[in-house]
Amino acid sequence: ENAPLPDVLEAVIEMVETHSEHGALGSVLLLSDDGQHLLHGSAPSLPDEYNAAIDGVRIGPAVGSCGTAAFRRAQVVVEDIATDPLWADWSAPALAAGLRSCWSTPVFAADGRLLATFAIYYRVPRVPGPSDQQLIEQVTRTVAIAVQHEQAHRQLVEVAAAERRASERSRRLHKLAAALSAAVEPEQVAALAARDAMVALHAQGAWLTLIADNDLLAGPVLDGLRGAEPAYGFGSLAERMAELETPRRIAAAQWLQSPDEVAQQLPGLQKLTPEAGAVCLLPLESGGKYVGTLGISRETPGPFDDDDQDEAAAIASLCAQSLLRAERHASTQHLAETLQRSLLADAPHADGYDIEVTYRPAISAAEVGGDWYDAFQLPNGSLALVIGDVVGHDIRAAAAMGQLRNMVRALACESESTPADVVGRLDRLVTQLGVTTFASLTLAVVRPGVDGGPREMCWANAGHPPPIIVYPDGPACVLSKPVDPPLGVGTVAQRTDGYADLPREATVLLYTDGLVETRTEALDARIANLAAHASRFASAPLREFRDAVLEVVQRPADDIALLAVRVLPD
Repeated sequence: ENAPLPDVLEAVIEMVETHSEHGALGSVLLLSDDGQHLLHGSAPSLPDEYNAAIDGVRIGPAVGSCGTAAFRRAQVVVEDIATDPLWADWSAPALAAGLRSCWSTPVFAADGRLLATFAIYYRVPRVPGPSDQQLIEQVTRTVAIAVQHEQAHRQLVEVAAAERRASERSRRLHKLAAALSAAVEPEQVAALAARDAMVALHAQGAWLTLIADNDLLAGPVLDGLRGAEPAYGFGSLAERMAELETPRRIAAAQWLQSPDEVAQQLPGLQKLTPEAGAVCLLPLESGGKYVGTLGISRETPGPFDDDDQDEAAAIASLCAQSLLRAERHASTQHLAETLQRSLLADAPHADGYDIEVTYRPAISAAEVGGDWYDAFQLPNGSLALVIGDVVGHDIRAAAAMGQLRNMVRALACESESTPADVVGRLDRLVTQLGVTTFASLTLAVVRPGVDGGPREMCWANAGHPPPIIVYPDGPACVLSKPVDPPLGVGTVAQRTDGYADLPREATVLLYTDGLVETRTEALDARIANLAAHASRFASAPLREFRDAVLEVVQRPADDIALLAVRVLPD
């Protein structure tokens, strides 16, 4: 069952040859991945010189018996190789090997895919009889089973390897996101991004060219082989970075696979890394602002595979976001304000939804709160909604908020896990990294409906005020269950998902406790009042709905973050 394919094929052919009364010689050629060539599979009794001559032959209308059978997808019987026109270009090696006749039959998978060819050779001219055809049919079925089994096993191995690579990539990106969230200077961001880029892409050099107010700044050049610290600081490297002649702006990532391409695109690069065999350049852009370029250099020429490109793009994205924050960090107070603005972005665009967001501080704008929201589309097309609250009104709360936001995005996008699974993994991760001591959040995922039915929302609540659904005809539903403990209070054994249908024009309202908490009224009553108030504006445009909801509190005692999402009609 687990024998290698060559051993299985050889055993099948030896069985054919042993039971042949006329000296049959068997051969199996496997179809290449590109579907255009035949590769040596097994032919234990054919001369090595002949096997080498036909290995990799391109299929075609007159390519001996096997190449023609694969091309026609039908059996080809050649009684005499010496005279048959199909062998005009191939008879010399066959005759030199003492072969005179060849019958080749294509081998198909259950779904009709061509897998291989099975050929029987004889040293005399000969055509198959009924018993020969019966044997050929049995052998081709056996070969098809063996080849499909090997392909399935190979696919399983490839999937397992891909999952391991994805897990390792996710771990590195989580670690980088946490580190970048704590970086407050461009130099720190550049060094972290460059080091991670070199590790991820097995590169020997990395650098950043940064642009601030249209002035070229410099980033570190790292030498991974010798494990050196950044070769130059920001100031002393400026002139050397200018020598790279890197465009100040690039519209998209560039992947240079050979020294010739590198020399053509970056003629000055050899002054810094003379042995650059392959280089990638990625734009550092976030929120519509271009802040520079990330360069990564390998000594070995060759393409950057899909995993390389995905991880490099993720590093560039994280780096760009961090640089945008860091470039305005003139002081700790300014950093706090910048984090608040950058983490609480404008409402994103998502097909099929109208989205409105609001952040309203309760205190001086010079301080920062821990309330936040986020909305983003997942790779499977679902819409993720997040509302959260980190305890505190200081730089630690802002940093924790940024780390949580990045972690939630990364965890939600990396798999098809339910919100409860994502929140559980987030809780374990923040505990391990010591990101925050206490935070609440709700993560909801809105999925497309089945067969045109209503969309479904699945959510998990970690100690946060409950979501509210306002239906188009006016009623509002407070999703009071489930509610699990907040983050940072100790690992929770099992978190719970809730489910609700979202018909067209229904509105989901997520909010932080500043909207409903008062010193004079019970929290449950305030939430019920909010739901009743929101239901009066069920048919109003979403922006008016949002403004009306905010009217329930005139002078908030705490920060308020609000996220309203409406399912649009088809």
